[in-house]
Amino acid sequence: MGRDIGLNMRQHREKQLVLKAQREREAQRPSHLFKKSQQNIAVDLASGTDDTSVETLVKQHGDGSVSIVEQNIELRLQSYLDHLSNIRAVDKKVELKKQWLPEFQGYIDASLAQSPAEQNTALMYLMAWAIDTHNFKLALQIGQYGILNGMVMPEKFKRTVAEVLAENVAEACIKDEELAIENASVLESITELVRGEDLVNEAHAKIYKALGLAISESRPAEALEAFKNALRLHDKSGVKKNIEQLERLLKRNTTESSHGNPSGSQDVTPTPVDATTPVSTASNIADETQAATSTDNNGSGE
Repeated sequence: MGRDIGLNMRQHREKQLVLKAQREREAQRPSHLFKKSQQNIAVDLASGTDDTSVETLVKQHGDGSVSIVEQNIELRLQSYLDHLSNIRAVDKKVELKKQWLPEFQGYIDASLAQSPAEQNTALMYLMAWAIDTHNFKLALQIGQYGILNGMVMPEKFKRTVAEVLAENVAEACIKDEELAIENASVLESITELVRGEDLVNEAHAKIYKALGLAISESRPAEALEAFKNALRLHDKSGVKKNIEQLERLLKRNTTESSHGNPSGSQDVTPTPVDATTPVSTASNIADETQAATSTDNNGSGE
């Protein structure tokens, strides 16, 4: 509990420092951004940084620049990335990312509050971490921000922000249909977000497939459209059986609906009338028939 309280306080402090420094930068040096050298990355902050050291780092430089806070964050992140590079087990990497990601929440919140923004590589790494730890809502927030501000992924990814967000979230949901159902709204938002982006067809098809899996039971007609979009984008997307199953389901539902009789009333077959018989004559015939029926009923009752 004590660690959680300390972590929340640090997140809040870092967020406030970033916002304060942003305001001062906009007022004093709107066109300047500090660019650190690669040598500075070597500083090891694996043990974490408490509130005092973050605040001291800003005061030591004395200019209130947001880049000082960003440098501190990036150094800590780089230390974690170096640590991850020495681990081979994917599940262990994911557990560490899940443990470390909350430490950067204050920085993420402050960064997302600034618009427009220049390239933020640290933020793009954190988006990838959010995806890996299945924190898809956070990944969507960061991804949307990155796309709208024209950011790019770190060089090692070799893909655009939209492709990394769509394809990696989709792959996780395709492997785990329950996960897809839980994140149906996120998948819908990602699908809309990347609709106009330049994605490779395979990546674009995957997000449609994941969306189809997420809503197959709740909204089969929309799921069918999603699967058809996936097939249109990539003919080997593996959705042909899904399309066939949903088409049969929707056809059966339509047939049952058309043959159903929700009112519960019995059908009454009217007495056929010769088309050549005048309407007035037909009415007389109907009256005579009714009178005769009435007489029979009265007689049977005596």
